[in-house]
Amino acid sequence: MPRKPKSVDTFILPADGETHTIAGFQPGIDHLLFDSGTGVYDGILPPLGYLYDGETFSNSHNTASWTVHIGDFNGDGVLDTSIDWSGGQVFLPSATGLTSADLWGG
Repeated sequence: MPRKPKSVDTFILPADGETHTIAGFQPGIDHLLFDSGTGVYDGILPPLGYLYDGETFSNSHNTASWTVHIGDFNGDGVLDTSIDWSGGQVFLPSATGLTSADLWGG
């Protein structure tokens, strides 16, 4: 029996200062789109490859920056990813192994 294809989701994260939790994020399939609200393309400049704990990067205009945190933040014994940025925070429970291809700017 053929496997059901995984759906691709793009989560749009506005610069609203809030914490957004996305359960079931699938690295390598889903995408995070960070919207600074400036009305222009931001061009996120993450390093190529896997994101790691403590890594920081910015957009092409140097008007926004992001910091990656990896750890067991909810105490369930599974690593989580949290990305803090000048517009808020996104929490991805049980999701690790994100790469620069998972992040978009808008």
